[in-house]
Amino acid sequence: YIIAGFLDQATNDTFVQWFYATNELVADAAQVYYFIENNTLQSPFYEQVIIPLFDRYEKEKYKIPIKPDTRKKPDKFARIEGNLEPLNSQGRIIFNVKEKSNPHMIRLKEQFEALTPQLSFHADGPDCIEGANWILDKKAGKQNKIVGSSKKVSKNRY
Repeated sequence: YIIAGFLDQATNDTFVQWFYATNELVADAAQVYYFIENNTLQSPFYEQVIIPLFDRYEKEKYKIPIKPDTRKKPDKFARIEGNLEPLNSQGRIIFNVKEKSNPHMIRLKEQFEALTPQLSFHADGPDCIEGANWILDKKAGKQNKIVGSSKKVSKNRY
């Protein structure tokens, strides 16, 4: 379910403000995990521009617990197609009907529809959704693991 979101070409300041808007939208209804894409090439920008903005807003408002997404990723189109297309074919990517007229959600839907291997159109929205889906799958997998092991432990251990 894609409940709501922000997607536009915006200033860094606006980008950071969207995290606070998300926090206020969700309030205490659910736990929010705040990730920001941050591969090796983006790290200086993240450290020199994004982190200081969050620090400034933390002083004015409160702390948003952001975490960089540093995973090594394959090609953007292949990742989106491989991880989201099966969900879409199964009707499991669902846009919130209440956000149907939201310009950000309209943009997201347009980016999904325009997605091609050439990536001749922006694909930041689908890329974000793929990343969120990947993170949620990993978190769900950790929660579903059985604690313990069938491996026998030596009786000689203390």
